[in-house]
Amino acid sequence: MIFSKLFKAKWQHKDSNIRIAAINDELNSNDNDDKEILNTLLQEDDNELVRRSVLLKFNDFNHWVAASNENTHKKVREYAQKQVEEILLGQNSLTLSVAEKRDFIEHYDKVALLETLLKAEQDDDLIITLYNKLAKPQLIIPLFKSKTSELVQLFLLTQVESQELLEKLLKHSSNSKVTCVIEDKIAVLVAAELKPLKIKKQVQLLLSKLLALKDVVQYQEVVNKKASLVEEWQLIQTELSCLTEEEKQNFLDKYQSIEAQLEKVFVKKAETYQQQQIENKLAQDKLLDKEKFSLALKEYAHSITSAIFEDNGIDEKLYTGQLEQITEEIKGSALNTSEQKVFLIDVEKLQVKLTKLPEIAQSITEATHLVSKISQVALPMNIEELSERSQLYNDWLAQWKQLDKKASGILPESIVNAHKEVVSQWTAALKPLFREQAQRLNGVRKKLADVKRLIAQGKYNAAFGVFNKVTHAYQLLSEEQQDKISRDYNTAKEKMAELSDWENYIATPRKQKLLEQVNILVINPLDNPNEQASKVKAFRKTWNSLGHADDEVEKSLNNEFNLACEKAFAPCRLYFSEQEKLRELHLVTRTKLIESAKALSEKVNDEQVVFKAIDGELNKLQQQWRDAGEVDREKYKILNVEFSTLLKPVKTKIASFHQNNHDKKQRLIEKALELSKLDDVNQATQDVKALQRQWKEIGYCGKQAENGLWQKFRAINDEVFEKRKVHQTNVQAKQADLQNSLAEQLEELVKQKETADSVPSIERIIEKVVVVKSQAEQENIRSKTLFNSIAVLITELQNAITLVKTTAENKKWQNIFLCFENMSDSIQNVETSAPFEELPATWKKQIIEVLAKESLTDRTSKTLELEIIAGVASPIELKEQRMAVQVTLMKEQMSSGHRTTIEQALVEWLSMGSLSTQDKEYIARIKPIYCQ
Repeated sequence: MIFSKLFKAKWQHKDSNIRIAAINDELNSNDNDDKEILNTLLQEDDNELVRRSVLLKFNDFNHWVAASNENTHKKVREYAQKQVEEILLGQNSLTLSVAEKRDFIEHYDKVALLETLLKAEQDDDLIITLYNKLAKPQLIIPLFKSKTSELVQLFLLTQVESQELLEKLLKHSSNSKVTCVIEDKIAVLVAAELKPLKIKKQVQLLLSKLLALKDVVQYQEVVNKKASLVEEWQLIQTELSCLTEEEKQNFLDKYQSIEAQLEKVFVKKAETYQQQQIENKLAQDKLLDKEKFSLALKEYAHSITSAIFEDNGIDEKLYTGQLEQITEEIKGSALNTSEQKVFLIDVEKLQVKLTKLPEIAQSITEATHLVSKISQVALPMNIEELSERSQLYNDWLAQWKQLDKKASGILPESIVNAHKEVVSQWTAALKPLFREQAQRLNGVRKKLADVKRLIAQGKYNAAFGVFNKVTHAYQLLSEEQQDKISRDYNTAKEKMAELSDWENYIATPRKQKLLEQVNILVINPLDNPNEQASKVKAFRKTWNSLGHADDEVEKSLNNEFNLACEKAFAPCRLYFSEQEKLRELHLVTRTKLIESAKALSEKVNDEQVVFKAIDGELNKLQQQWRDAGEVDREKYKILNVEFSTLLKPVKTKIASFHQNNHDKKQRLIEKALELSKLDDVNQATQDVKALQRQWKEIGYCGKQAENGLWQKFRAINDEVFEKRKVHQTNVQAKQADLQNSLAEQLEELVKQKETADSVPSIERIIEKVVVVKSQAEQENIRSKTLFNSIAVLITELQNAITLVKTTAENKKWQNIFLCFENMSDSIQNVETSAPFEELPATWKKQIIEVLAKESLTDRTSKTLELEIIAGVASPIELKEQRMAVQVTLMKEQMSSGHRTTIEQALVEWLSMGSLSTQDKEYIARIKPIYCQ
């Protein structure tokens, strides 16, 4: 015994360091005996580092996995778990094949590691395998964002059937194929969502069309439309499965009801339709009979005409028999009496023609001669030829009318066409001549009215002149036209003869009276010399208009009038003499202006000249010239020519300056016109304002052009500003509508907030609120009220999430400790209790594992550890023990560099063994740590 203890193997030594050295130096992981020893040390050695050394000796993935799950030492399990994670994540020298990873994933159940591996994995097949293992829909969006592989993204899309989630994924899709698949799935979902509404609208419209057939008058139209609508109904009936059973049955019942109503209506319409068909058949028969008889009679008439024209013999008996036969057919036809009568009259006319064949043949010969005769007469070319030849034409028309009546309407087509051509030619030739003749007649009538008016006004001299013209024009009229106005003409002629006799009698006293008025003006001259001169001129003008006085006094009256006018004008001569002196002064002024014009013409040759200033000087100088006063007419002509000659080069350069400005402004107008066509009215407005500034910088471009150009430019500017105004109005209206719409959406989201009781539902509302805010920002809506409401709602929703999470967290811990209490009381079926059912899967698994354990354990130290980690007080009697636990805990944390969380500590506390009544005290102590 003593020697056995003295010669124990190193791996059995009490010193853990020696055991570790034996593991590293003496034991072989490939030897079966050593392997068994290593496995024993791994499972039973009380030193953590020894167990770690065994695992490092094996350095095999399967051993790491087994140790992470089964090793009885907690820290060894954690260490092994960390190594497994590093190997899977490629952070260890030990690597795994895809197949090994897949095998591990299929047999591994810890969610946390699988989720970590899923985030880091890059192999498409493994990513898909991991997702299928986890089966967590909440991972879809993070995976879609992080995994850009087309295969993975397409796989993830197969797991999504929510339109909302698809729209989120669409925002993060950068692959065109994936984008197309998402859009197609969204389109299918939207179509499926809208299909019931679409089908209901189609069915309602179809039933309305069927019901509307009751009001269709035409039975055939009813039959055709009904057949088409019934066919549509049969097609759409297969789509009713997307509706609820109640809606489907409702539509079927409505269809049956409408079908029954139509059957009742169709009975009456069918009778009416049959009657209408009979009437239509009768009308068709009448139409056919009319066409038949018309054609037959036309052929008979043509054959008779041809026989007469070609001088062929006619079998009168044969034609008479045929006409009698067609008479019987007419009487036995479907035509009514009045319709038959029309055709019977035509038959009777043909029968009469058969009895007058020689006369008709003679009329054809005469018609040919008559056409030939008129063809030899030349068409009238002027009014002088009109009277004679128009009478010939009228006589020819009368002869043709008699001949056509004699021929009984049977003339060869060639002769009829020749007649039409003659009539057309003569009508075309006579029409303008008759129009001209009518104009002459109207002119004479108007002049006669003028003569009458002038006589009434006492304007006898003018009346004599107009009447002379009337006489000449009257003689150019035709006899017929002269006859029409002869009464008015003769009346005017007699009146003018009478006036001629009275002229001398009237003029003498008037001239004597006017002479008296001139003498009065001589005695009492006017104060204004210009008015005096004008008065004298007016007297002389009136004198000349009075005509001749008696021959005995005419000469003496004229002499006296001229002498009186000279005396009346004498005071004016002094005034005009003074005016002459003023003209001399005006001459000096104009001479100085010519000197100024010379200086101005020299100034324009200077290269530094400012044409805008020159333009002003030129306008001022021209105005001074216009205001310089009158000078002698002859001298003015000479001075004006000199002044104009001097200013001509100035005006030329000013005109060039104006033209240059004109061209610049015209280009600005063209640019403004182009801007007025832009869709971007804001940009167009800014550019137009810039053009306005350029316009102001350009000089004057002439009196004639300036205003016109400005009006054009201003009109285009007004158009642009009006467009901007309309655009702004539309934008404001659109923004107002959008703001109202967003406000309504916000109100709806506020209502939804009241009923939202889960984090996902609240987050969905937040997303919708963010969308509303984004729309408002994109549309540049400036409503503080709206944005304040959005901010308040987001804050409230975030607070609601916090509250829901806090409530859920508290509920979770309440349920966990209810389960602990039930387990400590040995209550059966803990896993089927309501608190257990509400727990997360990880805690369910932890509790089930503990329920499977039978061994009891002392949780005193672990409870103290929990209280230390949570920072809560322990019972006073356990003060020293708490201190020892705290020291140990600090050492472990320092060596591992890992700080245990409160939840991890509770999991470790629970997994120590099954719960019993002795653990109730510990449960009561730690419960306040988790349950608020």
